Amino acid sequence: MMVFMKEGMALYAGEALPDITLHYKDYVLWQQGGGDEINRQREFWLNQFRDIPPELALPLDFPRPAVQSFEGDSINFQVEGDNHQTLIRLAQQEDVTMYILLLTVYYVFLSKITGQERVVAGTPVAGRRHADIQCVAGLFVNTLALQGFPAGNKTFRQLLAQVRETTVQAFDNEDFPFEELVGQLALQRDVSRNPLFDVTFEYNAYDEKPAGVPDVYIPGLRMEPFNWKNRTLKFDMTLTAVEKHDCLRFSLGYCTALFTSHTAGLLRKYFEQVLAAVLGNHDIELKSVSLLSPDMEIRLLEILNGGGNFEGAGHSLWDLFSEQAVASADAAAVVCADRSRTYRELCSRVEGMAAFLRQKGVGPSSLVGISADYTIDTPAWLLAILRTGAGYVPLDFEYPAARLDFMMADSGMRLLVSGGKPLPEGVEFDGEVVGAFTKDMAGNVGDLRGIDVAAKRVAYCIYTSGSTGTAKGVLVKESGVVNYLSWACKTYVDGETCHWPLFTSLTFDLTVTSLYVPLLTGNTLFIYPQEGEGMPLERVVRDNRVQAMKVTPSHLKLMKRLAFIPSSLKKIVVGGEPL
Repeated sequence: MMVFMKEGMALYAGEALPDITLHYKDYVLWQQGGGDEINRQREFWLNQFRDIPPELALPLDFPRPAVQSFEGDSINFQVEGDNHQTLIRLAQQEDVTMYILLLTVYYVFLSKITGQERVVAGTPVAGRRHADIQCVAGLFVNTLALQGFPAGNKTFRQLLAQVRETTVQAFDNEDFPFEELVGQLALQRDVSRNPLFDVTFEYNAYDEKPAGVPDVYIPGLRMEPFNWKNRTLKFDMTLTAVEKHDCLRFSLGYCTALFTSHTAGLLRKYFEQVLAAVLGNHDIELKSVSLLSPDMEIRLLEILNGGGNFEGAGHSLWDLFSEQAVASADAAAVVCADRSRTYRELCSRVEGMAAFLRQKGVGPSSLVGISADYTIDTPAWLLAILRTGAGYVPLDFEYPAARLDFMMADSGMRLLVSGGKPLPEGVEFDGEVVGAFTKDMAGNVGDLRGIDVAAKRVAYCIYTSGSTGTAKGVLVKESGVVNYLSWACKTYVDGETCHWPLFTSLTFDLTVTSLYVPLLTGNTLFIYPQEGEGMPLERVVRDNRVQAMKVTPSHLKLMKRLAFIPSSLKKIVVGGEPL
């Protein structure tokens, strides 16, 4: 466009156009001819993407549309004064351009908001490296897919040196068309997003004359750029930097089908915080870069901890439950099919079970296995294990025998509560298996005196799926559980009548909410075992007895297919997997 405008104005002014030795078709023939230079660049890019990078996990507000949306908006901000001068000095010290310096900051920002250590950003190039095509009209623009590897153990200075090297290499190979690269990589095409990258970065150097005004002027004719708000965006997010003599002006573009304006504002603040962090310490380890300012971190911790001393601090789950059991002694605590227990009955049963477990050697620092198959006694067994100062390990008997054997051995459990269900075939456990509990099994409650049930101990251990290798046990401290449940009880219940269903697996962390919130607030826990007519969620919906439930997005889809929402249901807490 600039070539066309300059030549048009020159002709208008009666000036002769310079002779050109090459035409656009010559460039196209060279590019498509597959000569040594293009072949070399092809090999470079194919080698860069031997391993296809994962999709960038941006913090979207909305589900990605099935077909990509190009509706967009932008937020403008600038860096000036001392910060601008510090950026200039840093670029000079490290012998890098401002483009490479800002691109490195952008990589760190992307890594922080996605949690990924390999990020790809697209960048446009003019494609006019040869002097003979500077004045040739035609579309020479190409797009480069630039990779950054902002691993947490690197310092910013180390990453900057790496980005300088890889970016220079990329620009040395800028003539190979991006479209051909995509085709030769044989990527699985997705009409909801762009291939290889979803974000871009662009930098424009300082220019005294207004942007878009050509070098040739016509006497008596004044040209000014027309300012307009661009409402389209070809990518999920773009960052454009324009360097003026006294500041850097940024424009953060975002797809409005994916992000709200509020989130875009937060992303802008996060970028500014990353920039401030690296300006304050050029050798900062990337894992130490925070998206929050120090004041915001302190404020957030105070909010999450209720001013530093959350309700329930210093107490155990047993403390909180036993207090509630006194206050709601005759209310229904648990219901399973046609059986129920009041808080008084449940508390008494927990004490008997805990005394029995003590006789079996269970106590602080122990881990006890428990079947994830629900019975009316499941909550009692869990509370009893906690009452002894031990923690529990949920075991799904549908797991392969080898996985169960590993979990039992790895956790060091010596006792397993099966709930009366036999161990799966092939499982080898040399500890003791406890079946259904009967009153004559109850031990001496006096044996429970003096047990330290301080909240510092482990409440439970949940094992990862092992999809990336060996499963790993995650020890969850009771202090964290009590902190979360204290918040959840106030947020989800806050004194209301609010019964909950227990139907998701005990092996999932999200079940903690459904299991304990009702028992700590005097409400009723309705238990739905896997056995029974229809899926547990269907029975929850059909029974129409609960006011709140904790579900995953997959459960929501199932409820939509069931085409019925219980009239009793007032609150749905969603978690456990991406929306």
